[in-house]
Amino acid sequence: MTLQPLMLWGLAAAALPVVIHLLNRLRFRSLAWGAMMFLIRATRTSTKRARLRHWLILACRALALACFAYALARPLAGGWLGVTLGGRPDVVLILFDRSASMETLDPRRRLPKREEGLRLLASAGQLGGAGRYIVIDSATLTPQPVASPEALAGMQLARATDTAADWPALFRAAAEWLLKNQPGRADLWVVSDLQGSNWMPDSREWPGLAARLAGIAPRVRVRVLALPTAPAQDRALNLRSARARHAGDKNSVQVAMTCLQAQNQPGKIPVVMNLNGQRTVADFESQGARDAWTRTLAADAGLGWGFWELPADDNLRDNRAYFVYGGETPLQGLVAAEQPLSGRLLQFAVAPVNAGLRRAELSTPHQPLALAGQSCGLVVWQGALPAGAAAAQLRRFAGDGGAVLFLPPVTHTPLVVSNALNEFAWGEVQAAENTQPFRVTFWEEQEGPLEHTADGRSLPVAQLAVARRAALHLAPASGREAGWVTLASFMDGKPFLARRAVGRGVFYACATLPEPDWSDLADGRVLVPMVQRMLEQGATRYSPTEHALCGAWKPASADDIWTAAGSEGRADPLTQAGVYRCGQRWLALNRPASEDVFEPLSSAQVRGLLAGVDVTVTEEHVSAETGSATPSEIWPLFVLLGVAFLLAEAWLTLLDIAGETRQQGARP
Repeated sequence: MTLQPLMLWGLAAAALPVVIHLLNRLRFRSLAWGAMMFLIRATRTSTKRARLRHWLILACRALALACFAYALARPLAGGWLGVTLGGRPDVVLILFDRSASMETLDPRRRLPKREEGLRLLASAGQLGGAGRYIVIDSATLTPQPVASPEALAGMQLARATDTAADWPALFRAAAEWLLKNQPGRADLWVVSDLQGSNWMPDSREWPGLAARLAGIAPRVRVRVLALPTAPAQDRALNLRSARARHAGDKNSVQVAMTCLQAQNQPGKIPVVMNLNGQRTVADFESQGARDAWTRTLAADAGLGWGFWELPADDNLRDNRAYFVYGGETPLQGLVAAEQPLSGRLLQFAVAPVNAGLRRAELSTPHQPLALAGQSCGLVVWQGALPAGAAAAQLRRFAGDGGAVLFLPPVTHTPLVVSNALNEFAWGEVQAAENTQPFRVTFWEEQEGPLEHTADGRSLPVAQLAVARRAALHLAPASGREAGWVTLASFMDGKPFLARRAVGRGVFYACATLPEPDWSDLADGRVLVPMVQRMLEQGATRYSPTEHALCGAWKPASADDIWTAAGSEGRADPLTQAGVYRCGQRWLALNRPASEDVFEPLSSAQVRGLLAGVDVTVTEEHVSAETGSATPSEIWPLFVLLGVAFLLAEAWLTLLDIAGETRQQGARP
């Protein structure tokens, strides 16, 4: 196997010495001359030796060119040869992917990719040892020493999780460890299925990471063991919502789920529904690659929990979705708007008529924010960005778990980023042509404020007509702090809605207003569900029940003790999906939906992310077929062989010249 197979065409250069030899022979003609017979007879023996030397010289020249051409193709070898020729480092950092997608079965060995990666790591460790081994897993991002790669299989840090992987964070942790410890020659062994959502190829952090790794001396080598095989048979279940319903003396819970299929196979699917430990089975109709299912289940009053489960397939990790319900609390929002009309429309979006437990206070950006002592989930800020005490107060509010939605001012303000927020700035207000309003052509439908409704329908985002918009200047990620993520964008790529995590909460920014001369958001078809979802997200910390993503959720206090509900045997809320309880609070954790959409990166994309770093990407089937360790580049061997052939050719040439000199000196 080679990394640059096109360079194998250079092997044709090995024929050049032979071609030149044949062309030179055509330049001479043999003429019979009687006196030559005595000279030929005298030198017949030496001529045979010279002819043998000539053939050896020709062979050395051809083999030298072939070795150099093959070295340019960057050949790989596994087993003892690859490890020995690749060189043994002082330390090996193993970056190990424990995300939910790594539980997909390998189609040939019928092992989860995570276990297959552990097997191949153990093989590599047995064949080519290192001075030290350090493991950084995707769930904890904490460097931990291990005795050997084969010992990793029995350790907690290599077990399956329901989390996603953050590969920029993994490489960042590796670079920080190397710079801090200065271990000498180091290799990074990367075990991953190259899931695109985990590698985040659009992250602005990659150029800086590549530069840091490339600048470490001695040079760091990255060996990627890729396991990118797509599942043959896989369905994934995701929770949409779970809401308690009360009608007279009857109580129920309405559960909405989404089922994704790797292969489009319509038909009936038996689904196990568990509600407070009681199991029932129901058949659901699948129409295609994505199905939306809703079912109302009779339930007792108060708090409850449950899960739905699909039949076994190639990834058992994505077959369950957990939920909790009950304990409804009042939802309150605060609208601070400089435009009276926008303020009233936004107030209505937070607390529509007949909204039950929803309330909204209306003020202006110049009034103090009345957030202390109130169960407020959402603050909507319309106008110039806050500064001073107001900005600090909003940042604390979001850090504690609240949601803040920023909307632009009517008049353009100078491009100045608030020192307190240091998040983004409003740019120039742009007006569309009368007959060509701005249209939103992309929005995130899998999760977030613009996701599908409970019955699987899309919000009419594409029907929005935006006449005016403000430019959003979004700050990129810096260090460990996350950057802005565009959730919806216009046809020209400019953001319509963006989000940034702040502590336990979130900031949102929308580029337009519900004013008639700005957009038709005022009709409520998009604005109301969008704002309601932001309100519910920010108010979850006041409810005794909470839904969160495994890996992203962290306990509010180190003193909280969360135990698994039921008898599911999962008791680690930091890495395992399930239902957990802490006192009177209930928590349902599910894996991120991004783990269910398998879109792997190519080897070229991985090498592009780490430009300037010595990267070898090896796909699993090479090692599986040979049964050897992760292959290494062995081009230095062929360079040395080429040099050896050239030296042999030079020595034979000198012998040939010396022989001819002696022969000429012996002639009369």
